Amino acid sequence: MKSKYLLLTYMTLFWLLVVCQLGYTQNVNLGPKNLINKSGFDKPKVVVSETDSADDGTLYRYTSDQYYNLNVVYIIPTDYTSTPDFRERMSSILLRGRQYYGQQMAAHGYGFKTFGLLRDTMKNLVDMIILKGKYPTSGYRYENYSHAKQEVDSFFAENPSRNHSVHTLIITPMGGPFYGIGKWCFAIDHGAGFSINDSSSKYIGGMFHEMGHAFTLPHNSVKANEPALGTALLGYGNYTWGHPGRTTSLTDADCAILNEIQVFNKDTGTYYQPVKVSLVRLHARFDSIKKAITISGKFKSNATLNHVVYYADPNIDNEGEGVNRDYNALSWATPVIGKDSFYLEMPLAAFIYKHGWVSYQMKIMPIAAKVGIATEFDEHFNINDGVPIVAFGTKKALDKKGWTARASSEQINYEPAAVSNIIDGHKDTYWSSRWNPAPDSAALKLPFVINIDLKRSRRIGGFSIQNRPIAINNTPREIKVLTSNDGKSWKIAASRAIFDRTPGLQYAYFDRAVIARYVRLIIKSINYSGGDYSCSFAEFGLFAPDR
Repeated sequence: MKSKYLLLTYMTLFWLLVVCQLGYTQNVNLGPKNLINKSGFDKPKVVVSETDSADDGTLYRYTSDQYYNLNVVYIIPTDYTSTPDFRERMSSILLRGRQYYGQQMAAHGYGFKTFGLLRDTMKNLVDMIILKGKYPTSGYRYENYSHAKQEVDSFFAENPSRNHSVHTLIITPMGGPFYGIGKWCFAIDHGAGFSINDSSSKYIGGMFHEMGHAFTLPHNSVKANEPALGTALLGYGNYTWGHPGRTTSLTDADCAILNEIQVFNKDTGTYYQPVKVSLVRLHARFDSIKKAITISGKFKSNATLNHVVYYADPNIDNEGEGVNRDYNALSWATPVIGKDSFYLEMPLAAFIYKHGWVSYQMKIMPIAAKVGIATEFDEHFNINDGVPIVAFGTKKALDKKGWTARASSEQINYEPAAVSNIIDGHKDTYWSSRWNPAPDSAALKLPFVINIDLKRSRRIGGFSIQNRPIAINNTPREIKVLTSNDGKSWKIAASRAIFDRTPGLQYAYFDRAVIARYVRLIIKSINYSGGDYSCSFAEFGLFAPDR
C-alpha cells in the first residue's frame, strides 16, 4: 500500500511539474502587446528565453519586474568583427546606467525608479538584440542613422515579441551615429577597452545622455545656485560623468518628466495618447523684493497634469534657439496646484548669464500622466545688467477713456509728438521729448517727467510701455513710477523698471498693487545709440493686479 501511495504521489508531482512547465513555456515568448496580467500583481514579470546565433547556443533567460523595457540593439556591420566580450561590456555599462538613473530619481524624491531592462541575473547580461547589418561600417555613419533604424524596424516587424517598448537604444561600432531622435537613440561601442571602469567616461556619459533623449528629455544645465549638482547629464555631463571629484546629475525637470515615461513605470497601461492642453491664464513678473522672476497661470486640459517644467534658455553669442542650442538652458519643475494651476519662482541667483544684455526663451511645459511633456508654450524675456525685463503674460488693461497727460518736455513743432499721443490707443502715434528748437536747455536733459490723470481712482498692478514700431534708439530704459490720490502727496509704486528697444509692448509690475488716481513717470535713462538725447515711445498703459 505504501508503495502504491508513493507511486501516486510521485505521479501527481510529475504532472504538476509538467503543467507548471507548460504554463511557464506559454509565457516565454509573450511581448508587451499580448502579456496579460491575470493575477493583478503589481510587478509583472516578463520572461524571454532565446538562443542567439551570434553565440555558442547558450540559453539565456532574461527577466524584468517591469512590463515595458528599453530595447537594446547591437548592429554588427559586414566589415566589422566584434570583440568577443562586447555583450559583457555593454551589459555592465547599461546596468550601471540603470542604477544611475534610479539613484538620481531617488535623490529628487521619486524613490529608486528607473528604466526597465530585461536581463539574465545569473549571467549578469542584458537582453541585447544582435543584428548582422546589411552595410559596411561606412553605411552606419553619423548621417546614415536611417539605415540602422530601418533594419531595427524590419526586425521588430518580423519579431514583434522582441519589441518591449517604444524606447530603443541602437549601438554600433566606432564611427556610427551618437544622438537621440524621437524615442530612439544611437550610441557607439568604442571597442575592447570600452567598459564601465575605463577612461572613456565621456563616451559612457554620452550614451547615458543620449538615452535621456530617448526618454524624451531636452537639454538643460545646472543652475548657478545648485553647485552640489555639478554638471547636468543632459547638458555637458558626458564630459564629467565618472570622473573622480566630479558630479553629474539629472535635474528636477528631468526627473519630473521621467516619472511619467513608459519604461520608468511598472504598470501595463497605455502610454503617449494624444492630449489637449491650453493655457488659460499666464502671469509673469520680476519681483524686486524677492529678487526673483515669478510665473503663475492656469491650464485647461483633458488629461491629468502632475507637474510643470520650465526652461529658461539664454541666447548667448547669437547661438539662436531650438535643438542643440539649449545645452545652457536652466530648468525648474513644480507640482501642479490642484488640477490645473502652477506657480514658480526663478531666483535671480540661479541665473548664470545675467550681465550685459541677455535674451531668454522661456519654455513652459505641462507634464501629463503617462505622457510626459504634453505640449510647449514659448515666451521671451531679457536680463539687462542684472535686472530682468519680463514682458509676457496675460494682463487686464485699464480703459484709458478720459485720461489726460502732461510732460516736462514734448516735441510739437517739427513733428506731431505731443504727450497726449501715448494715451490715444494708437501705436502709430507717439510722444517725443523736445529736440529742436530747444529754448530751454533743460528740455533736452534727463530725467523726463510725465504726469497722467486717470480722472478717478483705480486699482493698479503695473504699467506698460509700447515702443514705436520702427524705433530702436532713444527709447525709455529706466523708469521710476510714483502714484497719488490727490496730486500732491506721492508714493513710490515702481522704484526701478527696465525696458529695452523691443518694438512692441512691454510690462512692468509695481512693487505692490496700489489704488491711485494720478501716475507720474520719471524717465531716468534711455536706450541710446547715437543722435540727440530725446526720448520717445508710442503708448502708455496700466493693468489691473493679477487675480
